[in-house]
Amino acid sequence: MKNLLSIGILMLSGMVTFGQSNIVEKRVSLHLKDASFYIVAGTLIESYDVPIGLEVLPNTVLVDDVLFEYNRNFRFPNGGGMSWPLSSDLWPPAEKIKFTLDFDKVTLSEAMDTIVAKMPGYRWESDGHVINILPKADRDPRIIKLLDLKIREFEIEANEPIATIMYKLISTPEFKSFETEQHVEFPKSVEGASSNDARRLPAKLSFEKLTVKELLNAILREKRGGWIVRLDRWPEKDKDGRRRGMVVNL
Repeated sequence: MKNLLSIGILMLSGMVTFGQSNIVEKRVSLHLKDASFYIVAGTLIESYDVPIGLEVLPNTVLVDDVLFEYNRNFRFPNGGGMSWPLSSDLWPPAEKIKFTLDFDKVTLSEAMDTIVAKMPGYRWESDGHVINILPKADRDPRIIKLLDLKIREFEIEANEPIATIMYKLISTPEFKSFETEQHVEFPKSVEGASSNDARRLPAKLSFEKLTVKELLNAILREKRGGWIVRLDRWPEKDKDGRRRGMVVNL
């Protein structure tokens, strides 16, 4: 599974209205055996339209076991692109974390309790619209500061590709100052082939005074799917040995 880099954030105001009741009350059914989190998250995203944001534990050796496809099914005009559901013979293998789930029409809250119980070191929460999966402890202080970083203002034009929004965001004064102050770097290119280069968000949107976490959650109003924040698995290091690379996928 290739991890694609793309950051995009959009919001009209500090409040998000999805036109639905609290998402944790949604009813879901999952029937999976020895599946990876990639498949679990993909089923929630594609079959039940559950947006998911994930902060990866900084010292985990199980990075691939918690990553998932954060963009929804997308088809190009020529018929290519991502397709869901995946045939079981195409499922990414689960190395250490495997999910055997068998329940019908339980609340999403009940489902998340069961799912996250199988993910050592993680907990989940919700703002009523998005599910966030976060470390219980041992969070990297720089990731905490990034998610709490407030962006004064940001605007995207109608029909801008998600990848373009990423480049604009990491070029904001706030992100530039964060890189300098925290001794980190955000990759300046998209890893691998990505349908994000073709995906476009249709409306012109602007927002102000929102934290990065609020913005990441807010973009899912239009984009759906998910976001992932993590340390780079092959980072450059400072002289003191601290990891420098930080990745935000959207």
